[in-house]
Amino acid sequence: MPIKNFEVGKPPGSADINRYFQQRAHVIKPSDESIASSTTLQNDDHLFLNVAANTHYWVEAMIRYDGATGGDLKFGWSVPSGSTFEWTSNGLATAATSTADDLWRRRRTAAQDEIVGAVGAGTDLLALPEGLLRVGATAGTLRLRWAQGTSSATATRVFLRSMLMISRMVP
Repeated sequence: MPIKNFEVGKPPGSADINRYFQQRAHVIKPSDESIASSTTLQNDDHLFLNVAANTHYWVEAMIRYDGATGGDLKFGWSVPSGSTFEWTSNGLATAATSTADDLWRRRRTAAQDEIVGAVGAGTDLLALPEGLLRVGATAGTLRLRWAQGTSSATATRVFLRSMLMISRMVP
């Protein structure tokens, strides 16, 4: 996209506003949420945003979590029908034993989930997923879904101040 020079005395039109002043939306998780003894993905209570039809978005999230070393965190996304979402988890690899272990940066699609490592209850970790959401003809909701990677009686928790943000892009 070329850089546009705006002229003094000529206000930008609506197309200019939509293209050059991109719209952003975000949500910050207001409370902790936990799941114990379940690997079945469930909708996060707070981390979701509405998206418009026929629009592209850059998606970024900061997921603060902890869990049992063997429990880990499994997460994925639900998107509107007809949408595509290519993303990467940017989180600690499974079987991690410390916060300094390897990170996952595998390419995923909307239909795929990812498991990121946890290193014990009480050790606050981050996953920083990001990706490109292409919404088709149906508007709807982008929503984080998560569970434990391996069932554990020790709860896996997603903490308050986790965040989901989308930035509208012009294709």
